[in-house]
Parts: sequence; structure tokens; C-alpha cells
Amino acid sequence: MYVVMPAVAVLMAWVFVLPQNTELALVILAICAGTPLLPKKLIKFGGDPAYVFSLIVTTSLLAIVTLSLCCPLQRQPELGGLGFRRK
Repeated sequence: MYVVMPAVAVLMAWVFVLPQNTELALVILAICAGTPLLPKKLIKFGGDPAYVFSLIVTTSLLAIVTLSLCCPLQRQPELGGLGFRRK
């Protein structure tokens, strides 16, 4: 989840010619994993509510850390960031 989706988003931003703001938003949304409906679905399928909400808190905190680490890299084209433009 934390590797595949950002990789797909970067690939999409590289393949399709998108405005730079759109590329950045696409990658940021891919890095922030989780959905608002996930807790209800997990509880509906028999998950323990305490585990479900601890999972949501953990992934939210992990998203803060990964965004803090990934955003500076997105601005540096020499590191493979989204600041590049194809010719």
C-alpha cells in the first residue's frame, strides 16, 4: 500500500502530460493511504473495533511522516522528483 500506490502515481504523472500541480496532488493523495469508509467496512466484516481504530490512527500518523519525507524529494528533479519536464 505504501509502495505500490505512490509508484503507480509517479508513473502516471510521468506518462501523462499533466500540470505540475496535478502531478503533485496525485502523488500526495497516493502517499496518504486510507479511506474514510474503511473503519465501517472492517467492523462490518467482523473486525475488532479497538484494532480497527488503532489501525486508522497508526496509518494517519505514518502518512504524516511519509509526507514529510517525500515532499522535499518531489521538488528535486535530480532525485527523480516531479519537478522534471519531458521534452
